[in-house]
Amino acid sequence: MLEGSDVCLTTKWSAVVRAVRVPVLLLQGDQEPQSPVTTINKLAADDPQLEVRFLPGTGQLLWMADGPQVLGAVERVARVRTA
Repeated sequence: MLEGSDVCLTTKWSAVVRAVRVPVLLLQGDQEPQSPVTTINKLAADDPQLEVRFLPGTGQLLWMADGPQVLGAVERVARVRTA
């Protein structure tokens, strides 16, 4: 069984994203060193169900670095999708 970062390194994420059949919101830090903006944009181009929001000035563990910004982004999307 794979654990931790082994899963991240061996999973073909484009196939996983294409298999999802519900809308997905991906909150991503624009300063994330292991998943740069260009990489995430390529992943998002594979599936119209995937909505990406880049949070400025954040990187890894963005919910810990800027919890209010993360919560605000989730609340905005939830309001739009339930309206």
